[in-house]
Amino acid sequence: MAAIAASRWKKYVNAFLAGELSALTRYYDRLIQWLPRADDNGALLAAMDAPVKETIGRDESFPDLTGESDKRTAILVNGTFNHEFDIQGLLSQLKPKLSRTSRVIAILYNPYLRSLYSLANRLRIRKGELPSTFVTQVDLRNIVKVAGFEIVRSRLAVYCPWKMLGLGNAINRVLPLVPLVRWFSLTYIVVLRRLAGKRGLESPASSRRATNAATSKMRSSVFQISVARPKLSLSRDIRATERGRRSSAWPHFMAAVFEFKPYGKLEKARRTP
Repeated sequence: MAAIAASRWKKYVNAFLAGELSALTRYYDRLIQWLPRADDNGALLAAMDAPVKETIGRDESFPDLTGESDKRTAILVNGTFNHEFDIQGLLSQLKPKLSRTSRVIAILYNPYLRSLYSLANRLRIRKGELPSTFVTQVDLRNIVKVAGFEIVRSRLAVYCPWKMLGLGNAINRVLPLVPLVRWFSLTYIVVLRRLAGKRGLESPASSRRATNAATSKMRSSVFQISVARPKLSLSRDIRATERGRRSSAWPHFMAAVFEFKPYGKLEKARRTP
């Protein structure tokens, strides 16, 4: 009975996380799950939306993505950081293989609920090896910065691991908006971007060139995005106008849009014929 219950909640959690992550990965050309754990059956990767999906284990060499300029690859790291003592070493090993369009999507356990995971294992609600490494978001930000990365997006996810006839969905949608309570999620998701330069810092001009490269792919329509930055009381409009009726680069543009979210409120993203 305990095994059946564990299978049900794990299936629901994977489905919920896949929905959250697919909002980003569906705009990428390829999705790679890197270093899956022994107890990872690939259910999360299978449920996510991406044109091409593959898995690369510990004994396999990671492909060289440095030549990608028009394509985007997302690298999924599902809970692996919580079972490694050297997160910086893993990221440093991965960095030389990535391009400026690559993104690392990491799922981590909440460090404030360590005792809850131990209790779940004792009650056989949760199976698998107990996580050995717990890092707060502040610590993780410092670790990835030393490794030559930066966090471009962060999101708390999964408060209720059971569907409960739809009530679980409502809880998982509402609690991230509630102060204080929002920090008690079971997991949190971070999106990492490789930093360029000798010191691991990317200049604003380089960042603008990356955004302009995405907007230059627009063909056939006018796309307008307005991002408000409350701290600076500024707004930024990005427009790309070209001839034709169809655009093959809309997914690339929307993927770039997601990276504005951590810096301000996305007011509108619309397509004008």
